[in-house]
Amino acid sequence: MSNDKVRAEFEEWYLSEIDNEAPVLAGGIFSSQHGNWCWQAWQSSRAALVVELPRLQGDAQYDGQEVIDALDAAGVAYK
Repeated sequence: MSNDKVRAEFEEWYLSEIDNEAPVLAGGIFSSQHGNWCWQAWQSSRAALVVELPRLQGDAQYDGQEVIDALDAAGVAYK
């Protein structure tokens, strides 16, 4: 996922759930320290989310169930 998409998702959540009047200043910095702290936490949570898929042998490919099982084991929601 691109950093721009991550930031857009964060801003949508923050403005709808936390502070719908928090202006974002030039450079993507929030006018409030709270907004900046939330953004740092959001980035850290995304960076910490890594799902290790089972190793493949040779020309093998993942089937959907292997990926679903790995996501479930990591506690990751998916659609």
